[in-house]
Amino acid sequence: MTYREFVPSELPLKKRHQLLIGAILPRPIAFVGSVDAAGNRNLSPFSFFNAFGANPVTIGFSPAYSGRTGEAKDTLNNIKATGEFTVSIVNHAIVRQMQLAAGEYPPEVDEFELSGLTPLESLTVTPPAVAESPFVMECTLKQIIELGGEPGSGNLILGEVAQYRVAEEVLDDKGLIDPRKLDAVGRLGGAWYTRVRDGLFSIDRRQTDVAAGFAALPEELLTSTILTGNELAQLAGVATAPTADAVTGPVRAKYGGLSQDQRHYEIQALIEDDHIDIAWMVVMMGQR
Repeated sequence: MTYREFVPSELPLKKRHQLLIGAILPRPIAFVGSVDAAGNRNLSPFSFFNAFGANPVTIGFSPAYSGRTGEAKDTLNNIKATGEFTVSIVNHAIVRQMQLAAGEYPPEVDEFELSGLTPLESLTVTPPAVAESPFVMECTLKQIIELGGEPGSGNLILGEVAQYRVAEEVLDDKGLIDPRKLDAVGRLGGAWYTRVRDGLFSIDRRQTDVAAGFAALPEELLTSTILTGNELAQLAGVATAPTADAVTGPVRAKYGGLSQDQRHYEIQALIEDDHIDIAWMVVMMGQR
């Protein structure tokens, strides 16, 4: 790869922001409900958001000071005043309404009414959540960490989750959240979003506990111009690399007499079809 070098402190604020959100993605969206000291409702989305621990359950998001005025957003002011907020996960069914609530409106504007979303009365805190969201967290403030204090600077809000509320419709038969049913969306750069269920794939995490690693791969694979790092990692995920004695007669009959490149293409196809054991046999046929 050929890299272009950037020093953030030498870039305009807009360019720093564009590079950051263009590469750190997809980002989950915290649709944050809050109220001010007088009880006026606010609803705003934030994609600088994630989970940070399960004991206690801790989440965080970061509302930035306005890049134009340096003023704090209503969400930050409200949470400072009340110490409470809700987070509703944004799924595809409400993503357009979420976008309506993303504008910079005066404090007296109720984004629930503006976006047509339904306030869900909370069980443990005062701010409402979004009734159309399949997953809601009711939170109490733990800490606010100011990250610069300048226009465009973030403010990391850490909250402890006091209550989960999960729609039955998104749970599987084990009571776990099915990402296909949740249908969450993620924020990208610019005007782009992604729909999580359209890009799902799985990796067996148990592999990493026993993996033989890249050291087990023959040199011809490590220098292959055909096999990718991802494909080699699937071979390296076995507990022990097989020996040439493991090659069966049918495999030897089907894949014998191939050139190295041909074998690598066959190995690639076997990996694609998740036949790792057969792929390893073809690998070992090239080791004499």
